[in-house]
Amino acid sequence: MIVNKKQEIYHNWPQEEWQPRRKKRLKSNPKRFLKFTSVLVVVMVSGCFLHLFNQTRIAKVNYRLIQETQNLEKLTRDNQVLEVEIAKLESLDRIEMIAKNELQMIEIQNIKWIPASN
Repeated sequence: MIVNKKQEIYHNWPQEEWQPRRKKRLKSNPKRFLKFTSVLVVVMVSGCFLHLFNQTRIAKVNYRLIQETQNLEKLTRDNQVLEVEIAKLESLDRIEMIAKNELQMIEIQNIKWIPASN
């Protein structure tokens, strides 16, 4: 008998088909939409300006980097030229020629050594 009652309970349920709930449609509010759109446009325009500002800064830095690299190459070449000139001016043959011709110095023929006492 208990089984029959349970069966009766189950049979008493309504045999409706399940249907998904429909979402409630939000009422369109023109003022709210206008505010949202305005904020979105301001954010997007600000982002564009920020991007352009950063790109301009990067371009300036790259331009300056190219200039400084060219300047470094020029200074390196000038430094190499100066090192060659220093080597020429410090050569012993040149110093000897200047001493003989311009300063009227002569080479010593007889060198006498004096021994130092301890």
